[in-house]
Amino acid sequence: MKFKTDGLIIFESAYGDKDRYVSVLTRKKGVIRAVVKGAFNLISQKSSATRLMCYSDFIVYENGERYYIDSAESKEMFVGLRNDVVKMSLAQYFCQLCYELCPSDISSEGFLRTMLNSLYMLANGNKPNNLVKAVFEMRMLALAGYMPDLTCCKGCGEFENDKMLFVPQEDCIYCEKCRDMARHRSVCTGLSATAALRHSIYAEDKKIFSFSLSDEALNIFSSCAEDYLISKIEKKLPTLDFYKTISIM
Repeated sequence: MKFKTDGLIIFESAYGDKDRYVSVLTRKKGVIRAVVKGAFNLISQKSSATRLMCYSDFIVYENGERYYIDSAESKEMFVGLRNDVVKMSLAQYFCQLCYELCPSDISSEGFLRTMLNSLYMLANGNKPNNLVKAVFEMRMLALAGYMPDLTCCKGCGEFENDKMLFVPQEDCIYCEKCRDMARHRSVCTGLSATAALRHSIYAEDKKIFSFSLSDEALNIFSSCAEDYLISKIEKKLPTLDFYKTISIM
């Protein structure tokens, strides 16, 4: 059985001497794992179109329990990432997180849009790396079923004050008056970081990066997003550790 789909390569490795094994975030079937026959033939169009972080159109066929990529035509290579070691390391983290969170065998259009928007912003935009990272983390978690309730204080329903508290392990926020209701560690987010957390999960796809923050608010937003991620996936991601190491050099 053959099918056509667009998709983004989020993992690649050698498969024998001539072939490549890839994981592809596809629009139609989520993450699929496939063999690319003859991928190391430099004159093959599949050679460049099936490299890590390449967005391509694919024709895929299924043989038994395995997928094979019959043809691939590159649509976007995200060249702006490949000359910046910090951005490249962050993009690799995005790919690993996508591999962890995205489903298989079902439509994954939202995940693919978020990945493409985030990589494009990282490669071509003027937003700080940590803002792109935090938006990506919150959006991907929300798509994967880990959307926190940030509409109002869980205790009294207050929408906004300058001492709003985010509780990552409880998926919610509290106002200052209700802070004693929190059973786990809370972070005082303030107005700007609270708005950023809300925007990252509730905004339209095309507007998820349409805001800016002061350095202080960005640090809070970035820390909250990462804390929330770690509380949900409960495992270490080597690419995140590497990005954090290399970004402070």
